[in-house]
This record gives sequence, C-alpha cells and structure tokens, in this order.
Amino acid sequence: MYEFREINDKSVWEDFILNQSGKKTSPTSFIQSWNWGIYLEKQGQKVFRLGIFNGQEIVGLALGTKVPAKRGTYLHFRHGPVIDWNNKELAEFTVSELKKLGKKESAWFVRISPLVEYNKLPALLKKSSSPSQMHDVDAEETWVLNLDKSEKDLLAQMRKNTRYSIRKAEKMGVEIIKTTDMEMLK
Repeated sequence: MYEFREINDKSVWEDFILNQSGKKTSPTSFIQSWNWGIYLEKQGQKVFRLGIFNGQEIVGLALGTKVPAKRGTYLHFRHGPVIDWNNKELAEFTVSELKKLGKKESAWFVRISPLVEYNKLPALLKKSSSPSQMHDVDAEETWVLNLDKSEKDLLAQMRKNTRYSIRKAEKMGVEIIKTTDMEMLK
C-alpha cells in the first residue's frame, strides 16, 4: 500500500534522487533536488517535500510549491513527481494524493510537469488533465548548438524570432559578462 510522507532529511531525499539513473522512475533534474527547495523557500515560497512510500521503501518523490497567482493559487510540482509512470497503481495513487493536497491547500488546481513525453503518460493522467502551452516553460525540449562556428553562422541557424530577440537585447544594452566574481551577482 502506498503512502505519502513528508521528508525532512536531506540525505534521504538526495540518496533517492542520485540513485535513479537507469531505474524505472521518470528522469530527474536539479529542480527536484533538496537544494532547489531551499532556494524556493528563500524566495518566500511554501515548499512541499513529499516522499511516496511502499511500506518503508521510497518509490517516488515530489518537490512542489504553493504558487499564489492572480487567477488563483495552485500547487506546482515542476519536473515531477519522480515516479515510475508506467506503474498504473502508483501513478493513480500519486495523482489522487496530489489532488487531496491541492484541496487541503485551497488550490484551484495542481500542476505537474514530469520529465516524461506527454504521449507516454498513462491514460489516467491524460484523461484527468491537459497540457498547458501557456506555462510550458520547463525546457522539456532543448537545442544543442555547436559553438565552433562564427557568430554570423550561429545566428543564421537560429529562428528569425530568436535572431530578432538577440539583436533587440543588444540594442537595449544587455551585456553578457563571464566572471567568477561572486560580487557580480549583486
């Protein structure tokens, strides 16, 4: 029987995340790390660090935040939950528990964005949810660019809108500075 439990021990959290390579869980990213949760807390966000257990064994994690938005508060589990989405029982339990948490937190909805292609998600998730283009900003698809070319050639390979945005930023005085000086962060 599955159970959600709050995890308060960084080493338990990180051990699970670091040991997922090659396992059946969805891929992990730094956005599901313990330290990302610390960063979010320092930004004033309410953070949930939830472990999904089968007995004493951790079978999944879900790091999420409560997001107060103009159109209604919601819970966001970005790049998560980290579970085996092919396990129908686990997926159903996870979605059900997140819905309960959403109601408890007076959220309008719960947004999850696991690192799984939409067409590979279980039918349950597709039936009870919908993809959100408006908030699809989790870099689920990336572009690898060979930087051995000239700036002119690099720009020529980009979309017209990307070239426009780069040139506009230059005109606005945006500078890119490479440094190891921590004072520059200010």
